[in-house]
Amino acid sequence: MDLDPQKHKGMVFSQCGECNSCCDGSLFTVGFVPLIDFIETAKYFPIVFQEIYGEYWPGMIYTLQSGLPCPYLERRKKRCTIYNTHRPVACRHFPFRFKAKDSADREPFVGFPFIIEIDNRCPALEIGSPGLSLLNEQGNISKLFITDIGMPERVDFVEETRDFCRKLALYGLFKKKKFKQQTESGKKITVVYQVIDKKKLNIAYEDMLNRYSPYIKAHWQSLKKPKKLIESVKY
Repeated sequence: MDLDPQKHKGMVFSQCGECNSCCDGSLFTVGFVPLIDFIETAKYFPIVFQEIYGEYWPGMIYTLQSGLPCPYLERRKKRCTIYNTHRPVACRHFPFRFKAKDSADREPFVGFPFIIEIDNRCPALEIGSPGLSLLNEQGNISKLFITDIGMPERVDFVEETRDFCRKLALYGLFKKKKFKQQTESGKKITVVYQVIDKKKLNIAYEDMLNRYSPYIKAHWQSLKKPKKLIESVKY
């Protein structure tokens, strides 16, 4: 849901509790990975690409079973074991996500470069409770909220990530890869994501190799390492 100055007036983000909803696989299984966080995230999670809003974006798979928690969640103590060291951007900024605007999008917040999406299933989002206000009295984005979520960095790295994915799509460098997934009911299904095709990426795409080589290599490595997390099958 897009953050709206009318619908979400008075909404605050209270202190994160211990519900672990964002870590236990009940809300989502893939999180956005900006290019700036690509190499570090790839050490811990497989990175794939999926189509969202008509464009491809990179995402980290942190579980392939709905209801199965992230492998870095210590369930007994209800804490993330990489919280203070390697927690990815998608985790740090949940329940917020930033969608790049295009010409067709309305502009609810003057001068703001993104549309903010909120996941209202997060129990820390409340109306009228103590916490960090998302909007100021004028109905615009709160400066304190922007600072708290690290907004100054986002303008650059979201656009850079978008450019990277657009080039991959333009050059036809994606291929489909299947992953086995299990639903909460125990039913096994197959989901399909996009990965970068090694066979297609050759010297003909020198600009891609020169500019994005570390990220591409990190992506390929990420699909090999976390055996306890993913179980892939040949497409």
